[in-house]
Formats: sequence, structure tokens, C-alpha cells
Amino acid sequence: MAPRTWVTADQQAFISTYHDEYLECQKKANYSNFWQPLFEKWEERWPPRASLDPAVPMGEALTAEQSEQEAKIRAAVQTAARKANAAGNSVVNKLLKNIVKGPTTSRTRPLKETEVYAKKYYASRVQPSVKDELSAMREQPDAPNLKKTNLRVVRKHVEQCWENESADVKEEISRLAREMREAGREAAKGRESSEVTDELLTEILSTFFGELHEATGWTFSVLLGGPDPSNGGTIDVSSLHVGSTKLGNRFNQAFAKFNDNVMVPYYEFVSHVFRMFSSLKFLYIALTMFS
Repeated sequence: MAPRTWVTADQQAFISTYHDEYLECQKKANYSNFWQPLFEKWEERWPPRASLDPAVPMGEALTAEQSEQEAKIRAAVQTAARKANAAGNSVVNKLLKNIVKGPTTSRTRPLKETEVYAKKYYASRVQPSVKDELSAMREQPDAPNLKKTNLRVVRKHVEQCWENESADVKEEISRLAREMREAGREAAKGRESSEVTDELLTEILSTFFGELHEATGWTFSVLLGGPDPSNGGTIDVSSLHVGSTKLGNRFNQAFAKFNDNVMVPYYEFVSHVFRMFSSLKFLYIALTMFS
């Protein structure tokens, strides 16, 4: 029997609306924009004080003891959000992978035919027999640890169902497996030739320095610039700022004439750097051709 859930039906329905968004974050291994908004919306619908005593009207002032308990509940929610972010984000690894190493081809092996079969037909053809065996195992006096046997049972039934499948289904799965392998090869070629865009770079740095700001309390300002591959190699510069004054102003807002005094000179610098780079590259090609 599954353990009883602590959430109500309404709360469960609310959580389910974030399911697709959670899966997208899971693919990127980055939950920085997921947990905080979810917990904020949760607190809006189910305020901490509602957990104290539902009979206390929302407009009624709390006693000192109730206020203290409300603060503890709110702190617990905020701590849960921070822990969820910390557990879900591999910020440094992502930064190294995308900037230092650059985009790399996937090392994921092609799926076997039995794995493709399971992806398509597990729910309709395999799952019923898996459920029957697991249910029978639970009823045994000396029932084994199902967490350790689940995967073994699933694999066994996938193999059995695959062996007993019709020739038509096996041909369909073989064709799907070939198509997936070809699609994987094409995707790998695209990744090999792709370049880190300014938008992606800013997102990575924002996540990285945002985590550092949370950990250290320091503020950070970063200037970045170079040829934009999405705009024909045109020089583009931007700035990223983490941390703000008590009034909510970041460095680029608090510093007088930030654009004129910082970004314009930086743009000239970046243009000079890449103009020199292009000239040296052209000279190298010319020397190679005529040597």
C-alpha cells in the first residue's frame, strides 16, 4: 500500500499543473526558475497562517505564539525552496560544460530494440503482467525488497513480451530504432557545428553568479562581448549584474551614465579585439595558400 499523502486533493491538483514545467527543468538539470515561483504561488493559495488554525479568520490578528509558529512555517517553505534549487542545479558543471569545453556531442548510446519496444508498448502490453507479479510478491510472508526487484521484474517481462510479439510489431520497432539512430546522428552533427549564443551564455552566467551571490552575499558585474553567430557575426556586447542596493538598483542603474562610460568603451575594445583576430586569421590563410 502506498504511503498516505500529506497534501489535499486541491493541493495535489495544483502541483500537477507544474508537471510539464518540472520535466523541462529536469532535462536541463536546472531548477533555478522553478522552485521559488512554485513555493510563492503555494504560499499565496495556502498561507502559513491557514495551517495554524483554519478557524482563525485571515483578517484577525495573531497571538504572539501563533505569529512565531507562522514565521517557522514560512521559514520552512523558504528553506525547502533553497534546498530544492541546490539539489537540482549543477551550475558549475553546466558552466564548465558549455563554456570551457564547448558544445559536445551526446555520448548516449542508441536504444536497443527491446528498449524502443518498452517506450512504445510498456503501458499497454507489459505493465499489466509486471503489476500482477509485484502484487503477488507483496503478499508473500517473506516479501523481498521491491525497490531492489522492480527493475529486474520489469526487464524480465519486457524481454518475454518482446519474444512473443508478432513479426509485424517487431518490424515496426526495428524501423523505429533505425529512425531514432539516424535522428541521433543528425542531432549530433548539429551540436558539433552549433555555437554558444549570447542569450545562452547570459543564462549560464546569470545562474552561476546568482548561486554565488546566494552563497557569499557578494555582488557581481560581468561584461561580455564578441561576434554573435545568430546575427552574421556582428559584434555584440552586454552586461550582467547580480546584487542590488536597498532601493533595488543594480550597478548599471546606480552608476551614472553607465552606457556611455562603460558599455561604449567596452564595445570599442571588443571590436578592436575581434578586428585584430580577423586580420591575423586572414593573414594566416593567405600565407598558407601561397607558401
